[in-house]
Amino acid sequence: MQAPTRSNIAVVEADGTTSKFNEPGPELTADEVAAMERTAADLAGRADWVVTCGSLPAGCPDDLHARIAAAARRAGAMVAVDTSGRPLELACQARPDLVKPNLAELAELAGGPLRDLGDVLAVAHQLRAGGVATVLVSLGQLGAVLVAETGTWHATSIATEVRSTVGAGDAMLAGFLRAGGKGPTALRTAVAYGTAAVGLAGSRMPGPDDVHPLRVRVDTVDKSVSLSGVAA
Repeated sequence: MQAPTRSNIAVVEADGTTSKFNEPGPELTADEVAAMERTAADLAGRADWVVTCGSLPAGCPDDLHARIAAAARRAGAMVAVDTSGRPLELACQARPDLVKPNLAELAELAGGPLRDLGDVLAVAHQLRAGGVATVLVSLGQLGAVLVAETGTWHATSIATEVRSTVGAGDAMLAGFLRAGGKGPTALRTAVAYGTAAVGLAGSRMPGPDDVHPLRVRVDTVDKSVSLSGVAA
């Protein structure tokens, strides 16, 4: 890539309120996009999971995440996707093993507001019917919901102090995959990682000593739980 990478600035207030200021990324050429796809496909042949995340730089087609997902699956790797908007919609059509939207991203995909956990389940089941194997939805202070072939679960944890929400979703996804990428045990670990992340300043990622899975509660999903006021 010839252009410099972008700078993303997060301003965190004393109460944990976070404001993000993201510069637009550099525009990629067609050759650079093609090289990215080739590299992802090559690495997928030596990986258990390929994770494709984030917004797309200018010059990238909206289906780049979908292309990477398809190439990784052909190479024999499992695929997790964490993006939003049209790129997420197209990536879901590539039948990834896992998608991890937050509440706002899931609502955008659904085309309207989600009022309670029943609405979250309904949209997640629609995604699964369309070919997505597992849906992990991060819900801010309400933890996360996991919808998979083997069942649905809701995990919650209490953060003793919210210092920064930057990277909490990334930490949650990393924890989920680190714990095997399926089932309630992985969900418990995912929420433990996300909870640990919001207790750390800036964009630090939690280490093993920061994560406490036994403090996470995993239950069946109560469809009536309201999502009012959730900061996902």
